[in-house]
Amino acid sequence: MVDKLINPFTLLVGPVLVSIVVYKSTIPLDKGGFHLPWWNVLLSYMVWLSATRTLKLLPHLWNRPQDIVYVPAFILFGYYFAIMKLYALVTLHETGWGTRAGIGGATDALAALDARDKDQAAGSSQGGTPVEKFTNNNAYPTATATDDGRRYDPEAVSYGQPGYAR
Repeated sequence: MVDKLINPFTLLVGPVLVSIVVYKSTIPLDKGGFHLPWWNVLLSYMVWLSATRTLKLLPHLWNRPQDIVYVPAFILFGYYFAIMKLYALVTLHETGWGTRAGIGGATDALAALDARDKDQAAGSSQGGTPVEKFTNNNAYPTATATDDGRRYDPEAVSYGQPGYAR
């Protein structure tokens, strides 16, 4: 599991180090530059990257050799996914529930809870206990209310759970 954390860092170290060597290759030798031309460094890195990634995919390519054309896309997706993982790690503290209206920050959540409590209080003042209403979209059965206000879900029994909720 630790390798999943380290993998994006190690994958992105390669291009950073190649960029440093390419920069040093553009500096003259007497000022501390490297003796290799910059295009030689880039070419050797591309060949090395293609060879190692092709070796990684060799079990798949053995059965489907026509997929060799997808190796560059596999390499690019690997870098994209590494950047995406690092972005997710850095923004881990920013959480929210984007599929529900009013649930984003603490103040929005409290406002939504207050509105729900007001709606429930208005429903119970009109007589009877408010019952959640489910839409019947053929994926979930409609829950029916019993005399004492509890909901009964007939499918819950088939899953080994009691049929009554709340």
